[in-house]
Amino acid sequence: MRTAQAALWPLIGLVAVAAIGFVGDGARAGPWTLGAGETASYLSLEARRAPARFDAAGQPASGERYSGAASLTLERGLLDWATIGLKSESRAVLLDTDGANARNAGEASRELWLRTRLWDEGPYVGSVQIGYAMPGAAPEIDGLELEDGAHEVETRALLGRGWAYGQAIGWMSAEGALRVRNHDARDQIRLDATIGARPRAAPRLLALGQLFSTTAVGGGDRGDYDLVKLGAGVGYEVFDGFTVVAGGITEVSSRNVTRGNSATLSLWVRY
Repeated sequence: MRTAQAALWPLIGLVAVAAIGFVGDGARAGPWTLGAGETASYLSLEARRAPARFDAAGQPASGERYSGAASLTLERGLLDWATIGLKSESRAVLLDTDGANARNAGEASRELWLRTRLWDEGPYVGSVQIGYAMPGAAPEIDGLELEDGAHEVETRALLGRGWAYGQAIGWMSAEGALRVRNHDARDQIRLDATIGARPRAAPRLLALGQLFSTTAVGGGDRGDYDLVKLGAGVGYEVFDGFTVVAGGITEVSSRNVTRGNSATLSLWVRY
């Protein structure tokens, strides 16, 4: 039994690499790396409604804001233990009930990272990731962070575990990151967790549950803030390497940050 279970861990890792991706804050294969020469791409669409928000000066304002976002993420395995990633995202205000902040429509952001797998033992895998980001302003998400063209460097530690229980196989991961930001923006501590499962009887089906937490730390004069989000999604692998995922995100806790809900639709392709 132990031998059979040990042989299952590489398969679970392959399933996780092929399927795991963030419903909300971008898409990555978590702590797992792609094989050398393998490529994964993630196209995501998001529609968001914020019942409370901040105006361009960072002050609470009435009204509601509806926004949309589209992102494309590409990952490529340089070596079996090293994966490079690139993400481009565009976000636009679709409707603002009081017309404020129209100048912020159409913001774009870019991000680049390198993930290195350091540890792979049985069901466990551990990695570190170094990333660089140049985000655009997104006041509908965070009215206290209005800088545009800021440069950010993120160091991230990632731990994952494959599991098999009864008629399901799956994985779980936990990530912690420090994002250092220039200009007068506050640095951030980010904590993310994901659990995913596929039924043995229908391995093309996928279920995901996720948590995202962001807390302001360090210097900067934009003020304290934090945000906690929960996400869930279901997916189906239409054919090998081609998965469609629909999900939602609810922002359950925040301080000095707007709070809203989002619907997401993603396409994951691995080749």
